[in-house]
Amino acid sequence: MQEISLPLTELTKKNKPNDVSWGKAEQNSFVKLKELPCEAANFASPDANLPFRVHCVASDYGVGCCLTQQDTEEIYRPIAFASQKFNATQKNGQASRKRLEQCYTG
Repeated sequence: MQEISLPLTELTKKNKPNDVSWGKAEQNSFVKLKELPCEAANFASPDANLPFRVHCVASDYGVGCCLTQQDTEEIYRPIAFASQKFNATQKNGQASRKRLEQCYTG
């Protein structure tokens, strides 16, 4: 989701002019973000008696993770999502550092 929303979050950066430049990338991002909630899987209610798993991902723009839990059919269902966009310092970090960031963000 971070990569999809990047054109829109770039518009809200500090020190950006109040004149917003809305182009094709911003419009595509907006449309896709509106569609995602309809496509998203239903969240499961956590059950302390069933196993959990955390899935993490990192990109050049940020990190994200999803907490899932295995249901009685042995299918992992989403419980919660979290993501964070990198600041300028984090963007300049090495790939291994970005992978480490994903562990601490979630």
